[in-house]
Amino acid sequence: SPFASGARARDAIRDLKKAGVTPSDGATVWIHGGTYAFAESFLLTAEDSGTPDSPITYRGVDGEVPRLIGGRALPASAFQPVTDEAVLKRLDTAAHGQVFYGDLRALGINDYGQMPDHFEAAPAVSELYFDGARMTLAQWPNEGWAEIAEVIESGPAPWRNYASDQPGVFAYSGDRPSRWATAPAVWLQGYWCFDWAVDSIRVKSIDTDKKHITLAQQHVYGIGSGNRAPRRYKAFNLVEELDQPGEYYIDRDNGMLYFWPPAAIADQSVVLTTLRDPIIAMNNASNVVLRGLTVEMCA
Repeated sequence: SPFASGARARDAIRDLKKAGVTPSDGATVWIHGGTYAFAESFLLTAEDSGTPDSPITYRGVDGEVPRLIGGRALPASAFQPVTDEAVLKRLDTAAHGQVFYGDLRALGINDYGQMPDHFEAAPAVSELYFDGARMTLAQWPNEGWAEIAEVIESGPAPWRNYASDQPGVFAYSGDRPSRWATAPAVWLQGYWCFDWAVDSIRVKSIDTDKKHITLAQQHVYGIGSGNRAPRRYKAFNLVEELDQPGEYYIDRDNGMLYFWPPAAIADQSVVLTTLRDPIIAMNNASNVVLRGLTVEMCA
């Protein structure tokens, strides 16, 4: 009978090596097609190493596709249409009747990762996949960028010898940000100064009378035009901007997932990533071969 996990197969090879009966041409773990969800990293260390003439191989069975994922499959039965008036009030009217919610805590999923106040690379937070494709965290605008109308306070800008202990403040045009004023948290991704420096900063406050947005932290170069192109930004992580198919929002305070599926949920797989670490990790391992494996859906 096959082993139930890669870790069990790995340990069987360790036992063979300890007993001195490892095959002279190495050992192969054959993995049949299917989806294998990992709650923790599959770790290979020095004791799992092969040799140049006797490698240790983990590979898919010919003609089959093993998919190693770092998430939890969410059943279609876990989703219900949004009927809560408080949530409907926050949603764009175009989303009424289109958005579903799922109680993640009821499914035993309590850790969704936390977005820091300021980050450049994508943080290790939960993401949603539908039919194998990564969905979009609810954002505005849906395409392109919004432009900063005026810089009120740049914050420190060492590239032009300007010192400040204040976070960035800028004026916006239009009324869209007024929808976010009561949101529990808002992040803005922006090209704040130079076109080669894009990062995300949480919003501290929105003054809808003055049409000013104050950032929670300073930007390393300050807000201002280091290039000819306008300074620009987009907002994300907002249920208020969940307004088209393929977008989702996670209410971390209440453990709720809101999602506008691009097709019927019952017909496709829905996976929320939960693993924060690599699906496969190697530490001082050598002469190990991975072949024919699809590794996907992990933070």
